[in-house]
Amino acid sequence: MSDHSPALLVVTYHYVRDPAGIRYPGIHPVSLQRFKDDLARMGEYASFVTPAQAEEFLTGRGTLDGPQVLITFDDGLKDHWQAARQALDPCGIKGAFFVSSRPLTERRALPVNKLQYLRSITPPEEFRARFLSLVPPEAALLAVQPEFRAKACRVYVHDNEDDA
Repeated sequence: MSDHSPALLVVTYHYVRDPAGIRYPGIHPVSLQRFKDDLARMGEYASFVTPAQAEEFLTGRGTLDGPQVLITFDDGLKDHWQAARQALDPCGIKGAFFVSSRPLTERRALPVNKLQYLRSITPPEEFRARFLSLVPPEAALLAVQPEFRAKACRVYVHDNEDDA
């Protein structure tokens, strides 16, 4: 993104939170300081657009002046939004937060959030053993096949081989 041609990079953050506050790995949060550092680094090469500006560009109703970045966040948890705003607001950066309405409308947590909670309070070896005990035996056998493990490592780049 070093030239001045119109380009839009969309960068998604899964979870901005102090990693030291999580007992066991598995959620892989980005610390607030790392997030601030990332924003500063991106800001050296591109400008930040609002979600509305990105939508206009992507739908052909607007243009961009040089390289641009849109920051997005998934899962929409309140503490994630609060932490991210601590870095975004002072810089005047707007981001897109994808919030699931199911917890409000159905009064139950999303499966992904339940899984994140379990991973954060359960030692990785115990979590893996319990998980594999619940899947059909033929699926559990995949976990030991070298090709499957290699593919999992390419997808889950922040996990070690067993966790991936």
